[in-house]
Amino acid sequence: MYLQTNKNSKNNLLFLYIAATLFFLILLFFYLTPKPYKIPISSEGTASTSSTTPQSTSFSILFVGDIMLDRAIARHADSVGYEKIFSGFEKIYNSSDAVVGNLEGSVTNNTSLSKFDYSQMKFTFDPQIVNTLEKFNFKAVSLANNHALDFGTQGYYETVSRLSSSTVKYFGSPLNGSNPHTTLTFNDKEICLVGYHDLFTHNESSTVRVITELKEKNQCSEIIVYPHWGDEYSTVQNSRQEDLAHTFIDAGASIITGAHPHVVQPIEIYKGKPIFYSLGNHIFDQKLSWETEHGLSVNMIFSSTSTTYELIPSTLFNFEISPSSPEDSKRLIELLVTNPSLSSSTKNEIHTKSSFTIRK
Repeated sequence: MYLQTNKNSKNNLLFLYIAATLFFLILLFFYLTPKPYKIPISSEGTASTSSTTPQSTSFSILFVGDIMLDRAIARHADSVGYEKIFSGFEKIYNSSDAVVGNLEGSVTNNTSLSKFDYSQMKFTFDPQIVNTLEKFNFKAVSLANNHALDFGTQGYYETVSRLSSSTVKYFGSPLNGSNPHTTLTFNDKEICLVGYHDLFTHNESSTVRVITELKEKNQCSEIIVYPHWGDEYSTVQNSRQEDLAHTFIDAGASIITGAHPHVVQPIEIYKGKPIFYSLGNHIFDQKLSWETEHGLSVNMIFSSTSTTYELIPSTLFNFEISPSSPEDSKRLIELLVTNPSLSSSTKNEIHTKSSFTIRK
C-alpha cells in the first residue's frame, strides 16, 4: 500500500514538473517573438509612416522626327485607322514620361489635296489625329516648319485651336513670331522647348533672344531647341546648321534636336551639349531610299547628376512605324558617329550601349 502511494506521488510530481516547464517555455516563446509593427492610420484613413521612401527624381522625354499624316499616310489610315500607324511603337512611346515631335502640317477640317494628287505638297491632317497623338503619349509638337502654313493663317490658327483643346502643347511657328516656346514640367523641373524655322526667314535673332531670356530667368532645368533646318535628303549637316547650333548653345540652350532633312544626320557634342542635327522621318510616306524610311528617336533620361541619351532607330514599313531590326539599327548607329569631332570614348559608348551619358 505504501509503495503504491509513493509511486503515485512521484508520478504526480513528474507531471507537475513537465507541465510547469511547458508553461514556462510557452511564456518565453511569446515574450521573445517580435511583435508586428502596425502602420499608424491618419485621420483621413490612409496609412502613414514616420519616414518616407525617397522617390526617384529622374524623368524621360522621347524626341522623334518629322510626322506627316496626309497623302499616302491618310489613304492608308482610311483602311487601317491612324492608331495602327503608330501602334508598332507604342511600348517605346509609353516607356517615357512624354513624347515630343515635329508636326509637319496643319490640323483642319479642310479636304486633303495631296491625298488624291501626290504632286500637291500642301498637307492637312484629319482632326482625329489629335486624339491619336494623345493616346500615344505626345505632350508637345513643334509647329516651326515649312508646312504649318500650307492652308494659310486660318489653317495654322485652327491647328493651334485644336491642340489648345487637347493635352498636346505646341511651340514654334513658321515665321518664328508667335508661340516661340512652351514648357513641360516633371518633378518640379521645367523643360523649356523652343522652336525655330530656318527655311522662310534665315534670321535666328528672335530665337536667340528667347533662349537668352529663358536662361536669364533661370527657371528652365533644360532649354531644348527644336530647329527646322538643313538640306533635304543630305546625311551630313551643312555649315549653316553647325553655326546655328553653336549659336543656340552659346545663348543658353542645353540640347538641340533637328528636323527637316527627312534623313538622320550625325551627332555632335559642343561644349558638353549634344546636337542631333536631324532625327529624320518618324512617320512619313517617302519611299525614296533606305534613309528616308529609317529615323531616330532619342529617349532623354534626366537626373540630378546626368542625362542619358538612348538612341532608338525606327523603320517605316507599309506606312507604319516600328523599332528597327538589329541589322538596320547597327547601320543607323554607324551613321550617327561619323562626325569627326565626336570623341572616341563617346563613339565606343554608343557602339556598346546604343546610348551615351553626359554628366552635369
